[in-house]
Amino acid sequence: MNANYSDIDFTFTGTGNIATDPQFIDTLLFILSNQSPCIDSGDPSLLFNDQTASVNLAKFPSKGNERNDLGVYGGPLALLLPDCPILATGLNENNFHPIVFCYPNPFVDHITVDLPDPAHISISTFEGQVILSRGYNAGIQKINFREEQPGLYFIKVISETSQRTLKIIKEN
Repeated sequence: MNANYSDIDFTFTGTGNIATDPQFIDTLLFILSNQSPCIDSGDPSLLFNDQTASVNLAKFPSKGNERNDLGVYGGPLALLLPDCPILATGLNENNFHPIVFCYPNPFVDHITVDLPDPAHISISTFEGQVILSRGYNAGIQKINFREEQPGLYFIKVISETSQRTLKIIKEN
């Protein structure tokens, strides 16, 4: 069997292969950590460049620069995870508009949440453990995650008019 630009066992022949730990930050979505050797290690042909968020910056969940990453999140046809919000349910579904923005995502030490209205925010781990639950005023709120482990979290925002659940990813 022949495979090119893959992170696989070296028993497979091909160009650009590596055989090392890809350093995923989770085992659910297999998002690469910022230190992963798979970042910008794909085929160097311009035809295979990652989608970009800005000049020379790959669009999440791709990482690094424009050169594609090894794996499902690399290249022009990469599986793109939606930006926040990813799941919308609420009291005002017929008039849905994105009322909550969170950034950066993924993040390292803190997540910033922009609330147009006062809201209650609860954050839980992938396993369902609530790690924060409190009310916030409208405006930009910075939530500290320094003590939390890297991984997938859910942030639920409930205001008078709607409810949103957002997926956020903490990296090392």
